Amino acid sequence: MYYNPSILNEVGVTLPETWSQVQEVSQAILDYYGFEVYPWGVNLTTDEGAFTFACYIYNNGGAFLTDSAWSLNSEENKAAMTYLSELINWGYTNHDPAEDSFDTLLELFQEGEQAMFIGPYSLDTELAETGQSYAVGQLPANDGLTACSVGIASTLAVFADEAEENPEARTEAIATLLDFLFDAERYTALSEAVGLLPVTNTAISALTEQRALSGNWEAVLTNCRFLPRWKDDWDTVNARLVELEQTTLIGEDSAALLDSLQAEITVQE
Repeated sequence: MYYNPSILNEVGVTLPETWSQVQEVSQAILDYYGFEVYPWGVNLTTDEGAFTFACYIYNNGGAFLTDSAWSLNSEENKAAMTYLSELINWGYTNHDPAEDSFDTLLELFQEGEQAMFIGPYSLDTELAETGQSYAVGQLPANDGLTACSVGIASTLAVFADEAEENPEARTEAIATLLDFLFDAERYTALSEAVGLLPVTNTAISALTEQRALSGNWEAVLTNCRFLPRWKDDWDTVNARLVELEQTTLIGEDSAALLDSLQAEITVQE
């Protein structure tokens, strides 16, 4: 999560760590700036709606899956969607979450019109180059719960070959490949080149030191949960979640929509 410490300091508040604090801090920003500054940034565009959904359900004890089966309409997920809808309805967010992409939120942030927003690691580089006042913090969780970050990961899969005559040699070859790929210097250079957050502590420490990244990225990785993009019907769920979130913006009941989506996807499984 990115935030502007200058705005928070001016208002006299600190970075919220819980959902109730998000409400308190957002209200304080509104009271101070009026609608000149949006307190909380939300992206419900077609590209990132499922990611936003994950940021809230994971930080309310929810999940996409239970025992590898979809559990989209759990009580935790419903409560998370209700909370997100309330933030929007209370006027704490950017004006048009269904249309405001990360690029839009970044532009608002750079112009001093957005105090806080959830965004990808890649934006850190863009912000660092501007010299703007910004910092990185952990996502807030519902009161009493442990916060987590949300990741979108690529997967390196190695498949077993039942007919392999020398499995020990094959295992050794795989280990050699992984050692090569995740060599500290090589992997750090790769992560920096592609602009993605690495998954090893050695590489993230090196990037933090080399590029003076804001925030404790090691802490972000320590408690990170990922989108279940490996599920066969992920594309369907992803698209439907975006529709669901955008429909809630016009007053539809998010709990009923989650029940409907769960019933739909259960039939397909």
